Amino acid sequence: MKLAILLDENSKLEKEEALKELAMQESIEFVRLSNLLEASHFLSANLDQKTILCDHSRFLSLDLTKTYVNTRFVILVTGKISDITTTVPGHLEANIFLAEDLLGTNELGKTLLRSAILWKNDGKIDFEDLIKKPLVTKALTLSESADKNKILEAIETIVMEAYTQLPQRLAETYAQKAAMICDELILNAIYDANPRLKSTNRQINTTLEAHETVAVNISVSESVIALSVKDKFGTFKKDSMLRYVSGTNQSEKISDRQSGGMGLRLSIDSSSQMLVQVEEGRYTEMISVINIYPSIKEFRQKLKSLLCFFN
Repeated sequence: MKLAILLDENSKLEKEEALKELAMQESIEFVRLSNLLEASHFLSANLDQKTILCDHSRFLSLDLTKTYVNTRFVILVTGKISDITTTVPGHLEANIFLAEDLLGTNELGKTLLRSAILWKNDGKIDFEDLIKKPLVTKALTLSESADKNKILEAIETIVMEAYTQLPQRLAETYAQKAAMICDELILNAIYDANPRLKSTNRQINTTLEAHETVAVNISVSESVIALSVKDKFGTFKKDSMLRYVSGTNQSEKISDRQSGGMGLRLSIDSSSQMLVQVEEGRYTEMISVINIYPSIKEFRQKLKSLLCFFN
C-alpha cells in the first residue's frame, strides 16, 4: 500500500518524520505530495489500498465530488472536531479524524495512528491492544437494563483503586467521568441500537435476549482509562455520527430521553479519544479513552480526537 501526505507549508517537519518512521516500520511506500495536481494523480491511481493524510484546509481543496476507490482519508484537526464534520461528503472514506497530538511520541497515539493509516484488521482496532501494560482489566456483560448501575459502580471502584496516588478529589472526578461516559454508551447500546427496544420506557427494567446482550470492558494503566461498550446490532450510521458531533442533530435532547446520560456529543467531548467501530448488521463498538493529567483543567485544554470505522 501507499501512504501519502498533503500538508500545509507551515506544518511542522516532525509530522513528516513521524510518518516516515511509521512507514518504514510497516514496509509501506511513503510519498509527500507537494501540490493538488500530484494529489489528484495519487487519488486516481489504481492501488489495492492507499491512504492520504492531509490538513483540513488541503482536504477541502480536493475534488470531493468524486468517488475514490480503495482510498482512506485521514484528516488532521487543529480545532474542534465539529468544525470539519459538516464538510465531509458521506460517499468518501473520510471517516477518521485525528487531533494533531496523535503524531507525537505518545504510544497510544502511535497505536491509533498506525491502525488508521494501515487499515489494520480491515479497519478495526482491538480494545486489548490499546493499553500495553494495564494495571487492571475487567470484562462485564449486561443482560438486563438494571445491570447498568452495577456496572457503573464497578467502573468507579476500579478507577478509584487504580489511582490512589492521585489526590482523592481528582481521582473521584476521573472515576465519575468514566462512569458518566459509560452510562451514555450503555444506553445507546441497549435502546438506540436495538430495534425492539427503541420505544421502550427506559425507567422499567428490561431483560435482554441472548443476541441483545451488551459487552462492557474497562482497562486502566498508570496514565489512561479505556472503556469499550459493544452491541450486537451494528445499526449506527455514519451520517448520525456526523450530525451528533457537528451539533446539527436537534431531534434529540438529553431531557427528552428518559436518560441520565450525557448525550453522545458530550461523551465525545469528555473523552481524550473516542473510537467508533461499526460492522453493519453485526456490531457497534464505542471506545472512550481518557488520558490522566495532573489536573482537570489540563485535561480540558488538550485536543480531542475522534476515529470512526464504518464497514
